[in-house]
Amino acid sequence: MRTFLQLSGWFYRQATGRIVLFFLALQIAFNVLVFPNLQARMGGDTQANPLDLRFGFTAEEAYAYLDSLGAEGRDVYQWTEQVADGVYPIVYTLLLIFLITYFFKKVFAEGSLWRRFNLLPFLVMLADFLENIGIVTMLNHFPEQAEGAAQLAATANLLKWSFFPIMIILVLIGLGGVIYYKVSNRKILA
Repeated sequence: MRTFLQLSGWFYRQATGRIVLFFLALQIAFNVLVFPNLQARMGGDTQANPLDLRFGFTAEEAYAYLDSLGAEGRDVYQWTEQVADGVYPIVYTLLLIFLITYFFKKVFAEGSLWRRFNLLPFLVMLADFLENIGIVTMLNHFPEQAEGAAQLAATANLLKWSFFPIMIILVLIGLGGVIYYKVSNRKILA
């Protein structure tokens, strides 16, 4: 628990508007430049989103998608999962942590239980990494079906997308609190 509080405190000491903007710029770069380019190079079923962008999938759906990519597309997908999507969860996790922290330090007084929620984005990152491990394992064994890896990827995918709305709610609470603070000039909770 002490390490958790120390890590949370470290983010509160580091969170500035500039660092939030830096990670926001990285997030935009990944979503506008990197991933669209890689997805186009994957080919396959252009109507189907990569497994990472779906809210849930079955093993059959996953393997049908991987099959539609062809050998070259699967190679690009594997590189994407191991490199680009190995870095991306770190980028969006740090963006969410710094954004929540930046807002919460303006809204909630030191010692408030609310301030400890700034580390929750690590849950999304963990689920994303588990999803990536499952997908890479499926790709490594293709065309054989690795049922355990498919189940891991599918479960982690659902966890990732289930945790994500909580992060958005925390950001909105922080933003709403900042607006309230600007109007009333006082913190919400002591």
